[in-house]
Amino acid sequence: MGGVNEISLCAENLVILEIELEVDSAMNFSHPTNAPKLQHVSISVMYPHDVRDIITWVGKDCPQVESLYFDMWFGDHPWAYSLPSEVPTFGHLRQLYILMEYNQLFDVTQVAALITACPLLQRLHLVGRGRKAYYVWRTGASLRNHHLHLHLKEVEFGGFRGLENEVALVLYILKSALALERMVLRRDYRWYTGASKGGRWEERKDYKGLTWSENPPYTVTFDQSKLQRQLRGQAASPTAQVIVI
Repeated sequence: MGGVNEISLCAENLVILEIELEVDSAMNFSHPTNAPKLQHVSISVMYPHDVRDIITWVGKDCPQVESLYFDMWFGDHPWAYSLPSEVPTFGHLRQLYILMEYNQLFDVTQVAALITACPLLQRLHLVGRGRKAYYVWRTGASLRNHHLHLHLKEVEFGGFRGLENEVALVLYILKSALALERMVLRRDYRWYTGASKGGRWEERKDYKGLTWSENPPYTVTFDQSKLQRQLRGQAASPTAQVIVI
């Protein structure tokens, strides 16, 4: 979609929408959207303002969407890349998939803002896919106030490395999801290639580049036993199972 600066969507029978942006597009979503039957939105973007603009657009103009897939690239200057701290409510969203791609730094706790904006969310799938291990920011501002989730039952966190902010996000979900049945934390992950690449799901096994070995202070050691101790007894749901793979 290189060169496209504006989308005006008017499709009364549209059910599935996929957007792939690989250039700095400065997309404009100012025109009202008319797609009353839209159920699933898949978005792959590489620039921060596109992330913020599209999240706001989907939430305000497409409130009936039930499934949302986000593939977000955070590049080499992560201090300028952040999810919006305030997002519109996704009142009908049942499934949310967030694939976070980055080169260096990204605070995964920011996704809590999106989770909070989905009161009927039932399934959450997170993936952290980095080319280098990232420094862990210690703010955690978006996790200070817990918002109770009454419908969230299934959570999977792929590309999980046990980093401080990843664990903080997991604890936030465990303490907030009153109906949680199953949470899976795993090193491998799967992602959607997009319609332009065949529209299929692919799997990635344990990624050997998970540690920043050339810079020892940032090297990650994944200790399953320690993680299990951190998570034990933290779930608000009495039926929650936490599986670490």
